[in-house]
Order: sequence, then structure tokens, then C-alpha cells
Amino acid sequence: MKVYVLHCDRLTERRRLLEIQLAKHSLDRDVEWITDFPKEHPLVQEWKEKTGTRIPDGYISLSLKHYEAYTRMVRDGIPEAILFEDDVIISDYFDIEKIPRECPFVKLGKGVPDMYIPLGNTPMVIGNNGGSEACYMRREFAEDFLKNLNMMWTIDIEQHGYLIHKRIPLVCVPMCTQDFGATSVHESKDYGMTWIEYIQKWDTFPKFKY
Repeated sequence: MKVYVLHCDRLTERRRLLEIQLAKHSLDRDVEWITDFPKEHPLVQEWKEKTGTRIPDGYISLSLKHYEAYTRMVRDGIPEAILFEDDVIISDYFDIEKIPRECPFVKLGKGVPDMYIPLGNTPMVIGNNGGSEACYMRREFAEDFLKNLNMMWTIDIEQHGYLIHKRIPLVCVPMCTQDFGATSVHESKDYGMTWIEYIQKWDTFPKFKY
């Protein structure tokens, strides 16, 4: 299966460790590393200005990396793919056969280490998409998501807002987690609204194309 890794190329140790994990789980056969748009890139400020987002530049950079991966997936006719961020820890529960591949989007991470979801490989429907370290998606998800971009919250919550308003269940197979100083699930973020308010109002916000 195609794998996209969203990576800050200054963080060479993350890449080294993730390459080991990918090989261990036989995920290293078709890997594309997305390193575009560091937070100093002009496109980061361009999107900040045109969307009015209050998320930090580093999160804008990450959102743009996601958009770029989805764009390549659509452009290259990739029917399905797994996306990893470079702070992912792929657990020993990882089993590609456990992914319900009929779903357009599947969260593959439990989020930050103190997230309430235990690691495992049993699919479940959850109510919080917090943490975007790993996911599976089909091309049709990527293609339609790219027509409905809104950067008022981080990419995990942007995905959640899309899923809610498209009436797509948020399916999770929590086979991965975050590391490298990941923040707590209890951390408070002020982006002008709570994440719950954002997903509730997602369909009222302006939409952009990448």
C-alpha cells in the first residue's frame, strides 16, 4: 500500500527512527516523504492571511503537508493510502488487514499518549479525532476534502468537522500513538473557539481549494 510521510526535514532523527519502524512493519515498499512547506515558507503566511486562522505557523505547515499528500494521491490515481506524521509510533498491534478498507477515512492513531483510547487493532467508532499521527484514506475522501478546506483549527479537527457534516462515521483502529514530546489531550488551545464549536459550525465557514 502507498504510504505518505509528512516530515519536517530538519528533524533527521525522527526520519531515522521512522524508517526503522516502516521497515519493521513492511510498510517501506512505496513511501513518499512530504517535506514541502516548512513554517517559514511564504505559503504558510499566505494561507494564514486568506483564511484568518489563529493556529500557529507550525500547524499551518502541517495542514499544508496534508493537503499536498491528498493532492498527490488524487493526481497520481492512488486508490488508497496510509498517512503518517513523523512523530508517529507504530505499535506492535499494527496489522494492515485490520483496517476496514471500505471506509473512506480511518483514524489509525490513539492520539497523544494520555488519550483515553487504548492501543489495539479492533475497529471502533469514536467521538474525538484528536491526534493526526496516522490515518488511512481512500482517494474519494482526499478528492472531496480538497474541495472543502478550512484552516480554522488543526488538521485533525478539520478532518473531524468534514466527517461530521458529510455524515461519515469516525472509525478508529488505534494501532499507533504520538511521541517526541507530544502535548497532553488535556492541553487547552485557544483558536477563537473550542474544537467542539468548530466541528459544530464547520459547514458555516468559508471553504478554500488547495
